[in-house]
Parts: sequence; structure tokens; C-alpha cells
Amino acid sequence: MDEGGAYLEKLSGMLDAARVKTVTLTNPLEVVPTLKRAEEMGNPLQLLLITLPSHDSKSYDAAAEVRRLGGAYARPPVVGLSRVTELDAIKSEKAGFDTVLSLPVRSRTLYETLLNLLGRGSVFGSLSGDSAQGLSILLADDDRATMKLTRYLLTKAGHTVEEAKNGTEAVRRFTGSPGAFDLILMDVEMPEMDGYEATQAIRERGFEEVPIIALTAHAQQEDHDRCLKAGMNDFITKPITQVNLLAAVAKWSGKR
Repeated sequence: MDEGGAYLEKLSGMLDAARVKTVTLTNPLEVVPTLKRAEEMGNPLQLLLITLPSHDSKSYDAAAEVRRLGGAYARPPVVGLSRVTELDAIKSEKAGFDTVLSLPVRSRTLYETLLNLLGRGSVFGSLSGDSAQGLSILLADDDRATMKLTRYLLTKAGHTVEEAKNGTEAVRRFTGSPGAFDLILMDVEMPEMDGYEATQAIRERGFEEVPIIALTAHAQQEDHDRCLKAGMNDFITKPITQVNLLAAVAKWSGKR
């Protein structure tokens, strides 16, 4: 919730990059009704982010009202966002905020804070480099620079990586030892056999459970639809970034 909406776009962008669904509000009075409605619909909110402007106390009041509700309604962590010069530390503590971050907030700081509040089983565990649930990943790409960057980001996050330089090699490596891999990252444009054909070959041989994530330079909807039609589960648009890569891997970890 961001009264005035000045930080909504930036915060939403950080969370969208982590594949986190968000509900954005600009009126503090909408926080409790929205929280109740989500709970009643069986899709409870997992976290509340509330900016704290200096000109009124409505945002503090919203957090306090959430805490007074008790039970399931008061379960989500409540995080305040405020410029240092505008923060009322005593008021925020009384209102029941779990923590307050200083604006402007960096994505890394936001992810690490949410990791501490939500636990390492959340998507933020992977984004912060948590290796507790490291995966064995088959990476298929013919571009050496992309391969090097992707491997670095994945191994830094605690995953192990085996490489394939084209679709033919990817199919051979996976089908030769399917139990060795938790997930496949598949470039769609490769020599000999492209990623679409490789994915279809894997699926046609009965391997329906392994998640296959496309790596594509094309951002059009029809390109994404083609990935899904070929049997891929998801896609990452190039150029690869740490946030997008690790969020996608975290999303599909344990899906097999």
C-alpha cells in the first residue's frame, strides 16, 4: 500500500521480477477490507508493505487495525517503508510493524528482509542465494557468454549445472540420465536441434514431469505461446538477470 502511489511502480517491479503476485492500493482505508476479502476467498495475503508518509497517521492506523483483528488476519508480516527523515519510530512500533525499511529501498535489501520474515522456503530464499534447496540443472544454450553468466548465477545460488551446447545434446544428456536433473533451462534458438524441438522430443519420450524453462530473446506474446505449446513450462526473456533467473528456478523447484 502506497498512499499517493509514488513508489508503487518501483516496488511492484521488484516483486513482479521475483514472480510475486501483488495487490496495489493507494488508500490506507482499503488495507483491512482487502485483507479480509482475500482471506474469505481462500487466497490470503502473505505480506503487507505499507509506506509511511509524514503528513498523516492513516498508514500507521491501518497496520494497527490489522494487528487488532488477530487470528489469520494478523498472520502476514507488516513491513513499513519510510524516508528516514519522516519515520516516527515509536508510532511504527506501537502500530505493530515487524520492521521498517528506509526509502529508497534496493531490491537486494527488500528480498533479504522478506526472506527473514517469510522464511527460506519462500522465493526470496533463492533470490538471496540460499543453497538449502540446491537443484541439479541441465543448461542448454549455444551462446558461450550466456552460458557462462547463467552458470555463474546458478552455482552462486547453490545449484549444480551441467551444460549442453545444442538441442540434440540436451535430449541425449537428459534422456540418458533423467533422474539426475531437477530442471532444464532451454535456449530456444540452437544449431542442429532448437529448443522447441528438443522439448518436444523430451516430452514425446514420456518425460512430462521435469520442468523446462525457455530462454528466449523474444518478448512477444506469440513467442511465449509457442514455448508453452512446445511443452515448456515457463520462459525467461533475455538478457538474463539474476532476479529473473533465480525467481523462475525457485518457482519450479520441487515441481517434479
